[in-house]
Amino acid sequence: PACGETMASPPADLASGLYHEGQTEGYYIVSGSGVIVTGGHIVNGRKSAPDAEVTTTLNGPSCSGRIGGADVVKRMVKQGDIVIIPAGVPHGWAEIADHVDYLSFRPSSNVLTVGYRHPSLKK
Repeated sequence: PACGETMASPPADLASGLYHEGQTEGYYIVSGSGVIVTGGHIVNGRKSAPDAEVTTTLNGPSCSGRIGGADVVKRMVKQGDIVIIPAGVPHGWAEIADHVDYLSFRPSSNVLTVGYRHPSLKK
C-alpha cells in the first residue's frame, strides 16, 4: 500500500529514505562520514509489507520512498557523531564519499521485547 505524499513528477535529486511509524532510531557513527537526510516527508512511498518479518519486527510499520519538502535537513556526520531520529521522521543518506559505518540503536520499549532473537539466529 502507498504512504506519504503522492507526486506525479518528483524531482530527480531527492534522497531515498524511510520512516518508522512507532520506532525511534539512533546512529552512533563508528567510522567514515556522509550526509544524513532527515525531516520532510516521504514522496510516493510504500508501506512495509505486514509479512516482512525482519523489517516489521525490528522497526515496526515503516514507509519508504524519496524524501522531499522544504523542511528537509542535510547534515554531514562523521566518526563519533550521534544521531537520534524520532519515530515518524523520514531519514536516509544522500552522500557517502567512501563509507560510513554506524551502530544503530532502537530505544522504543514496545518494538523489541525481552527475549527477542533475530530470525536469522533461529536457523
